[in-house]
Parts: sequence; C-alpha cells; structure tokens
Amino acid sequence: MNNEGLNESNSTDESLKTVEEEAQNTQTEQEKVPYTRFKEVNDAKKQAETELNQLRAQIDEAKRQEAEEAGRYKELYEEALKQKEEALQEKQQLSLTQFKTSKLAEAGFTGERLEKAKAFVKGDTEEELSEQIALFTELIPPEKFVDPSVNAPGAKTETKTTKDKAEEKGREAARKLFKRK
Repeated sequence: MNNEGLNESNSTDESLKTVEEEAQNTQTEQEKVPYTRFKEVNDAKKQAETELNQLRAQIDEAKRQEAEEAGRYKELYEEALKQKEEALQEKQQLSLTQFKTSKLAEAGFTGERLEKAKAFVKGDTEEELSEQIALFTELIPPEKFVDPSVNAPGAKTETKTTKDKAEEKGREAARKLFKRK
C-alpha cells in the first residue's frame, strides 16, 4: 500500500517535469531569431545611427553659422578651445594607458593579471606610473613560469663536469700553442 502512494507521487512529479521541460523548450524556440531578421534589424539600427550623427552634425554646423552671422565669435572660439582641450586630454589619457600597459607587460604581467594590475596602478604622469608599477611589482610579483623540460628525465642537459671543463681548456691551450708555430 505504501508503494502505491509513492508511485502516485512519483508520477505527478514526472508529469510536472515534462510540463516544465515543454515550457522551456517553447520559450527557447520563441527566443530564436532567424539570422536574416537579425541582420535586417541590425542594419536598420546602424543606418538610423548614421542618419542621427549626420543630423547632429548638420545642427552643429547650423548653430555655428548662426553664431557667425550674429557676430558671436568669442563663443565659437571658446567652444573650439574646449573641444581641443578635451581631445588633448583624451590623447594624453590614451598614451598613459598605453605606457602603463607596456611597462606592466615588461614587468612580466600577462592576460588577466595585466588587466587587474592596470586597475591598481594610478598616476597622471609617466614618472608616477613608473613608481607605482615598481611598488606594485614589489608587493605582487608577476608569475614566473618554469620550463618543465629543463629538469625532465631524459632531457638533454648541457652541464659539464669539471673534467670536461679541464679538457676543453687543455684543447684551447693546445690550439693556441700550435697555431703560433
């Protein structure tokens, strides 16, 4: 009698599982988008973005011409200086980031450790960055990988014994001596 009760509860659990699996299967089928439709939507989005950028450029040009006609050259000059300053700051930031990346790579950081190290190293000049990198490498040294083939059994080792070294020195001395005559 107990077995019958267990079988009934198991059958309902199995039926619930199949209903859940069917629901998940239908959801995944509904979420799938054909590539052609994806491409159409993506192309339309890119085209809309380019049109938006063109319209923004036209609006900026119209504002600039309006300001020129109104004689507001000072405003135009200040705006141009502001854009130039932003571009210079962005250029400096990119060069500092490149410097930081190259110095950390020279120090031995690679991959994910390099990205994590870049987050911890801060500075506004190359000198400050160099100091920060030196401190960082002292605190957290980069991983040094050892070539496993050097001490592997059966590997060729070029270690010379003292006897081999002495023989080599003797041969060298003989070559010099016989070369003179």
